[in-house]
Amino acid sequence: MKRFLSAAAALILTAFTGIHAQNSLDAFDFRLDHKDGQYALGDTVCLTMTPPQDAGAALRMTTYINGLNTGDTVDVVPVRNSGCIYRAAWSEPVAVMLEFSRKGAPADGDKFTIGYIVGAEQFKTGWEAPKDLHRFWKKQIRELRKVPMEVKLTPVPLKDEDALKYECFAVEINSIDTIPVRGYITRPKDAPAKSLPIVAQLHAAGVAGGWCRATVKGALEYTRQGAIAIDFNAHGMLNDAPEEYYQELENGRLKGYSTPIITDHESYYFRTMFLRAVRALDYITQDAAWDGKRLMVTGESQGGAQSAALVGIYRKVSDAAMYVPAMIGTGGMAAGRLSAWPKPLEKNGLDSPAMKVAPYYDGALLLNGSKANLFVEVGLIDVTCPPAEIFSGLNGAKGRKVIETSPYRPHHCKMADRYMVDWRERVLQSRLDYIDEFMNRACGTRPRSR
Repeated sequence: MKRFLSAAAALILTAFTGIHAQNSLDAFDFRLDHKDGQYALGDTVCLTMTPPQDAGAALRMTTYINGLNTGDTVDVVPVRNSGCIYRAAWSEPVAVMLEFSRKGAPADGDKFTIGYIVGAEQFKTGWEAPKDLHRFWKKQIRELRKVPMEVKLTPVPLKDEDALKYECFAVEINSIDTIPVRGYITRPKDAPAKSLPIVAQLHAAGVAGGWCRATVKGALEYTRQGAIAIDFNAHGMLNDAPEEYYQELENGRLKGYSTPIITDHESYYFRTMFLRAVRALDYITQDAAWDGKRLMVTGESQGGAQSAALVGIYRKVSDAAMYVPAMIGTGGMAAGRLSAWPKPLEKNGLDSPAMKVAPYYDGALLLNGSKANLFVEVGLIDVTCPPAEIFSGLNGAKGRKVIETSPYRPHHCKMADRYMVDWRERVLQSRLDYIDEFMNRACGTRPRSR
């Protein structure tokens, strides 16, 4: 990569009084001149830093390029009203993270990271799509559909006004293996035929965490907005069992499920995970109240991975809302970048069977050529689902895209309050607007442009 302006920090020295090193880096205010952290090739990136009154000694700034530590570390002296403390321009696409720490502090001490991306629309996937990628998934789905569908619905009572307006069922649907789909379905009562959209909610990685389970609340969130909703967990596990049940799964059958030594398709866990999601959609799209047009899949991280896969392999999907989606760009290491979770090449190596198996499950390749509408949230300091990899996949999608980026957003949405304000006003509000538009879009019409 070539930088045609210096990417080293511009150091400006100013005297301070009352300096106390114990001041947290959260007290510093870091700002890019582009609020969303996106720049075109050749743009000059300007980072300002407003220190607290008792700013402390110099900071150390470490640069990460496309998720990897470059070893480029410089000193930055806290100053007031100094303009840019860092300037850079790039002639090639790049995702940059700048990590600040106290000079001389332990490696695990107080840190702050901010990120930006240049030429996002020019990132390409780390590997080529297998020639039989879509034939492979068509075959998998044919094999799934050869298994007669068996469905168990159990009514779930709702409370108060919800009981008057909606109905809810716990659902269990058999799949291609012995692990069923398990979740909840909610729908408005007495809905006219062909009148409603469908929203399918998918879940993030893990086993024992509460976020891994489907909930009535999760489904009702969308049904209250006027949709048929299905919320199901990724593993086909029970959703209302004692905590010991989930701990046993996490330490037993599902231990390390996302990072196996990859040998073949049959044993790769995500094959049956994705097929359970297909099974769930096959069932819910039989609902007579579905309008036959609006079908949204949505989820965060691993939920985004399942959503991206469904966009690629399930043609009825019209929309996907994905938040820091995983498994988009799992071949990043092959291009000298940090791969997306679950990082199969980092785990297995470039000369392993993963090179032949994992591409079939890479959302970056499955999204290529898709025409679904996409809302995608990207964290520019996310090292679990790196921004370069997510863009490498989104760039191949052909439908309408709404992509929101945050320079302060790590994988888990934790940031100082002042940065959270920007995230809520800009990124979260855009997400809510997108979902509202989906719910209210007249059947068969094109989504509004942005």
